[in-house]
Amino acid sequence: MNFKISSGRSNFERNAVPKVCLTGLILMGAAGATVQAQSILAAAQLTGVEIRSADYAYTLTLENTVASTSDIQMFWFAWSAGGADYLASEPTSIVTPTGWNYTVEGGGDDDGYSIQFVTFTTPLTPGSSLTFTFHSPDSPKLMAGLAALFPQSPTLTSYVYSAHAADGLQEEFVAQVVSPPSASLGTLTAQINNSNLVLTWTAGTNVVLQQSSHLSPANWTTVPGTLGVGTFTATNLSANAAAFYRLATQ
Repeated sequence: MNFKISSGRSNFERNAVPKVCLTGLILMGAAGATVQAQSILAAAQLTGVEIRSADYAYTLTLENTVASTSDIQMFWFAWSAGGADYLASEPTSIVTPTGWNYTVEGGGDDDGYSIQFVTFTTPLTPGSSLTFTFHSPDSPKLMAGLAALFPQSPTLTSYVYSAHAADGLQEEFVAQVVSPPSASLGTLTAQINNSNLVLTWTAGTNVVLQQSSHLSPANWTTVPGTLGVGTFTATNLSANAAAFYRLATQ
């Protein structure tokens, strides 16, 4: 006599268990992949305007791109994780957004300078940007080149971190020097006052008055003392040769 022993489970039950377990494994794997995919993708642009001889006003804009999945709480500008500081001169007159602080790092005969920007309260979220400003005697051309003391690295090498210390998620990138937006020169107006010619225009931080004694060919030169101001008086017109004037950016 042959006996047939049953497991007590239907074919549906036997087949369903592996499918449920497999589904659980897939969901766990997907959750794990999401955590591992977290990253910071940042970029920065630097614009500089010379406001007087060897004094450049810089605007530094940091962007946490929409592709990022993490906030930024530390921005270490012109620095490498190996400890080198890349700015040739010490930055001054540093201004940060509300909630952010700064520390100038480096200095000495064998090191440059860097700026460490940190927040404990207002992190830079994905898809947002912040603006920092500072002054430096270093020109935009110098900023865009290799570090003076570390010529193997770009001066504007920088790091961002998800934590307010140099910890957590991080990214290394090189900030880009870009030209400032073109200034609106406006209108140059002239008025005769006795024997003087009074020229006026809308002042701009990089707008100057230029003059030339001829137009064909022209030889335009900047009139001293007109950068960032909006008026100039040419005195004693009757005793001076003819002159042509225009506005330009510097």
